[in-house]
Amino acid sequence: MNSAKNLTPIIRPAREIEAQALTDIAARSKAYWPYDKDYLELARQVTLVTPEDIRDWPFIVAELKGRIVGFAGVCKVRGEDMLDHLWIEPEFIGGGIGRVLFSHACEAARALGWKSFTIAADPYAEKFYLKKGACRIGQRESKVRPGFFLPLLEFHL
Repeated sequence: MNSAKNLTPIIRPAREIEAQALTDIAARSKAYWPYDKDYLELARQVTLVTPEDIRDWPFIVAELKGRIVGFAGVCKVRGEDMLDHLWIEPEFIGGGIGRVLFSHACEAARALGWKSFTIAADPYAEKFYLKKGACRIGQRESKVRPGFFLPLLEFHL
């Protein structure tokens, strides 16, 4: 965890050309938690960010000194309004970047006319979302590992 709290990043829209960089941040962020190597490899399928995702939906990045240190994206997944991505570079986890990105993701969702969104949260991130005001509404089986369940949360805007 980063000892520096309340970092103030520059928030801006993601660029299509940054899709691979964002995918790599998601992979490093997921690997911060104690998952086995096989699961992390499978998880790359669902943490993938494409240029089309960035073009079609609000994706935002957090920059510190010109370096992307995290990102978030809201989009429809199978017709469901979702916070589909919120990932932070491991050395910045706990430094306030997630809080800032979550706030901006909520603004993006409101701009789309959404009243709420769901989050199929990483189990290690559930407390973060609950502190932000999300409510647990159930669980959802992992798309990549049968028998592994993710907390399903709802956040009202």
